Amino acid sequence: MKNSKLVMAALAVMGLTAVPAMGVGYKEVVTWDTLNAGGASTSHFGVVVEGQTSYHNLTFPGRITKVENLDGVQTATEWLSTMDWFIANGGATSNMSSWYGFGISGDYVQWADSGTDSIWRLDKNAAGSIAEYVSAADIIAHTGEDSSQVLSPQTVAPNGEHTFYEGRSDSILMTTGPGAVITLVSEAELVAETGSNSANGGLTYDLAGNLYWGDSTSDSMYMKAASDGSLSKVLDKTEIIAVSGETAAGFGDIFGAPNGMVYFYESTGDNIMRFDPADPPGTLEIYVSEAELLAGPAGSDAVVCMTWYGNIAWHRFNEYGLYVAQEPPGLDIKPGSCPNSFNRKSRGALHVAICGLETFDVTTIDIASVRLSRVDGIGGQVAPHEGPPGPHSFFYDAATPYYGESCHELEGDSIVDLLMHFKNETVTAILELDALPPGALVELVVTGSLLDGSPFTTAIDRIRLVPPGTPPGLVAVSSTIPDVWIDAYPLDLQLDDGGFADFERSYPQTTVVTYVAPRMADGVRFAYWEIDGEPQARGRTAIDFEVAGDVMEAKAVFLNPGVQAIQGAPVEPIEMQPIGGGMQPASR
Repeated sequence: MKNSKLVMAALAVMGLTAVPAMGVGYKEVVTWDTLNAGGASTSHFGVVVEGQTSYHNLTFPGRITKVENLDGVQTATEWLSTMDWFIANGGATSNMSSWYGFGISGDYVQWADSGTDSIWRLDKNAAGSIAEYVSAADIIAHTGEDSSQVLSPQTVAPNGEHTFYEGRSDSILMTTGPGAVITLVSEAELVAETGSNSANGGLTYDLAGNLYWGDSTSDSMYMKAASDGSLSKVLDKTEIIAVSGETAAGFGDIFGAPNGMVYFYESTGDNIMRFDPADPPGTLEIYVSEAELLAGPAGSDAVVCMTWYGNIAWHRFNEYGLYVAQEPPGLDIKPGSCPNSFNRKSRGALHVAICGLETFDVTTIDIASVRLSRVDGIGGQVAPHEGPPGPHSFFYDAATPYYGESCHELEGDSIVDLLMHFKNETVTAILELDALPPGALVELVVTGSLLDGSPFTTAIDRIRLVPPGTPPGLVAVSSTIPDVWIDAYPLDLQLDDGGFADFERSYPQTTVVTYVAPRMADGVRFAYWEIDGEPQARGRTAIDFEVAGDVMEAKAVFLNPGVQAIQGAPVEPIEMQPIGGGMQPASR
């Protein structure tokens, strides 16, 4: 997926009218009223999601709410009461505080608490069952400092132990068992690598076990490699502001996601950004922009704690719920083929799938509103063709979404898609494709509305313009009825299948092809196929033949009852029978 700000900026430079930005919206999945039922809290600090269950730290005073069945009728339970917390921490008045989130480790919800400067665990299977996992005294014994200071950045390591930044020793520590901690990154290592002794902008691990943290002093992000323990800078301030458009960079929470991406809240521009650990500078992008955060249900551009609920999810401070990003529906042109070659002279149809997602139900699309257009804004918008004649839109598991710069040959992914067909001639004319040279890549996008009236915009996909060619094995397909849709299998050398007669398809010699005509067209019945002027079996709408010449001709012949064949034997009259006040051919 492209950075929507960069796409729009590029269009502005070119002086083109842009289609709507390809942004990521978000929805509320747990409300504040649900979280706060039965109690009175003023702040939402930490959250973690496991399957259909979420755990939320509500502070002032401290308690934990468990919410089950996030996709259905939700049940909220006070899993740790204010009194439970009061008793567990020895009657102290400190509020539970875990700014950058909870974690899950086996049967426990765990967090680093900056109020008690210690690590806590809550049993997921027993409400109120809480225990101090690593105390302030344990941390002091390890660091040798006079006191401990457990600060906000924290995460759960791949082995289930807790990783956190400790402010007295200015180091990144990790628990190794009850009462035990080790140093992962010392103060000396931090200073040597970053120029400062702080890791004040989130902590996370990627799928390879590499540890990341943000430093808001140098405005950069760093990593400790799992392979050899080396430290390195993965994102420099200049690389971040080149994408954000700001003059500085700041870090809130950082989250290594199950999809392999690393997400972080960039607090200067108030955007959620992400990158692929394989190439952080080359893949860095704004994933949810400040404008999108403000326009969404929270109405706020502040992000406190990130988690995962099928996509990146988060909450913000004070009286707010849980929110999850919604990918724009994927777009797959010519599902199952790559590259997406487009022959402007083929008289065929461009097959386009809007890909269903777990968070996007394509059956809620108002098909009449769907339009295909160029991302660069040139030309108009094309509606899908709704035959007969020819194909029409329908719901079918045809494609797998992707959000990259290339294409793929994947087909279905067990989620229903909306498969549409756009006439090549119309696409070429309205999108002004004849003005482009052969080989040009053209980025396309689909816009429309849902049945409830809300708009949507898909991700981007591309077509590659190919020149009309006449290689050995050209088949010219025609019909006695103009513009009849003929299905054709397999794909030809330019990855085209069926088309509106008259059209041409090119195949390697000896290819066995199948053409299928409709039984009726414009009220006239199909009679037979002609191959190179020779009539074939009467009444068979499907014809198989081997491509065995430089140029072959295939003609679909339609005749009214009793009319002599244009070439060959006469066609038997069709007996008509009344039905529903009209007439239709009798079955044979």
